Amino acid sequence: MSTAVSTRVKPLSVTKAGGDRKHDLRSGQQPGYIDGSRTCNNSTIVPYRTPGELKKLCQQRRIHRTEHHGTTPPGRLRKDASVAISGIITFGRDVQQKIRDLPVKEQDRLYLRAAKSVARRLKTRVAGLVVHRDEASPHAHYILEGYDLHGAPVSKKLTRGMLSSLQDVIVPAYEHLGITRGEKIGVRIARGDDPSTYINRSVHQLHHDLPKEIKEMEQKLEDNVQEREKSEAELNSLKLDIENLEKKHEKSEIKLNSIDREIETKEQAVEALTKQFGSACKQAKKGMADLEALKKNKAKIKKRTETYENRLNKALAELEQLAGMAKDVPEPEEILVAKASDSVLRKYDVDVTPKKYVPHGQLTHWYGAVMHMRNKAYDKVRDYKTENEELKEELELMHRVANQLIHDTARPDSLTKAPKTIANDMVDALSVPYYGVIMKISPKIVGVLPQQQVTNRQKAAALYRASREKWKDKGLTTYRVQSDDTAKEIILMAIEDAVDMTISFDNQKYQELLINTVIKAKKEGWYGEVQAKDRPAVERSKDPREAPERTPAHNFPGLPS
Repeated sequence: MSTAVSTRVKPLSVTKAGGDRKHDLRSGQQPGYIDGSRTCNNSTIVPYRTPGELKKLCQQRRIHRTEHHGTTPPGRLRKDASVAISGIITFGRDVQQKIRDLPVKEQDRLYLRAAKSVARRLKTRVAGLVVHRDEASPHAHYILEGYDLHGAPVSKKLTRGMLSSLQDVIVPAYEHLGITRGEKIGVRIARGDDPSTYINRSVHQLHHDLPKEIKEMEQKLEDNVQEREKSEAELNSLKLDIENLEKKHEKSEIKLNSIDREIETKEQAVEALTKQFGSACKQAKKGMADLEALKKNKAKIKKRTETYENRLNKALAELEQLAGMAKDVPEPEEILVAKASDSVLRKYDVDVTPKKYVPHGQLTHWYGAVMHMRNKAYDKVRDYKTENEELKEELELMHRVANQLIHDTARPDSLTKAPKTIANDMVDALSVPYYGVIMKISPKIVGVLPQQQVTNRQKAAALYRASREKWKDKGLTTYRVQSDDTAKEIILMAIEDAVDMTISFDNQKYQELLINTVIKAKKEGWYGEVQAKDRPAVERSKDPREAPERTPAHNFPGLPS
């Protein structure tokens, strides 16, 4: 898999510099492999200097060098002397589409950054830079001044070690896109790779191989489109499942609330009947005690016996009436109360012990009917509770799926940031490939879908650039990210573009990190400039072509480096 960026350089005489200039600027007759209808898409980033200007500049630097060292002034340049260094920036076939997908301005910015990196390594300046988009693959040509800033010929620096180091200095411009440095030829030869993979092909060979390669890329693109459509269908299905489960859950809660109210009403009725039953039992006991006393003196208590027998019959009638009323009432749950004296939970039961003058079958029938209704009611409650727990588990699963969708997103600050709303917007948004990352983009939200083999730096670049294009002139943009590295990359890009006042984070830690990093950037003087790691800080030149990149703030306050 070829995901590398590379550059090749060669010295040019005045005559050869003129020929290269005509080809790069599309002046005069051009080869047949150039698509003239797309030549208008080419970009001239740094205007080309003429061969005569380059020759004059080289002669001046030679003279300046001798004056500085106090040596004899040099003679005129030879006719075949090197006055310029020609270079080209190319990409592996697997990342060429990533470059094409970038906005034109972003492509131009990265090409200029890479060309300046080569110029700084050789201690010279860029004398011309043009991007060609009218050929089979995207690439850029650049011209460097043939003598360095100290008057030494650059051509003598082009050793094998220097040419290898040039491959290293251009990688930082593209590494956030997942583009890497190519393997060294010596390693590939020692490994036994096919020579066709490291020997540059001619134009004729390219025109023979490219149609087959283009067909393979088109097939890959078609596979990606089918996979995207499949993902969209799955997301829509998940959305419908979530809606159905939420409706089902709402209906279940309504049923449970109704059952709870019904049980509460019946419990109150049973409690009242229990109190009445206890009172009737007490009256029956009192009547039995009175009858035992009256038996000792039958002659004196005949009339009183009739009175107490009437009282007993009345109590028995009340018991029968209460038993009939209790047939439709479920028995209440056992009530546990705390005894204040010893703090021990105790269970209070209704005394339903049958007496000899109360029909035993009547009490048994009453108690059985009450217990049957209670068990039936509680079985129904348990069934509803079991169904409700299953619904809750399914809904929780849907919420976990939705929660994966709300990370790594950006929204206009004027819109709500509720997680449920964010998840619904992500489902409704269109899936598109952007910066080599599958994203969801709509007027309401820009987000990165969960996917493998995508680094936090790629996520940050895609999320930041897409949201900037979407809401560049619409006020504040709020980011919701789950990785410290993603937050760092977004903050660095915002400081580089000097737009830190138009972004915010919904996480307080990242918001404080943004503020502290902006303060540090302004204090140390690298605010609004391109960042590059492991590069010493130097003073900025007045000439923009000599402008170096400043050292970034690696020690983020609030987070580990």
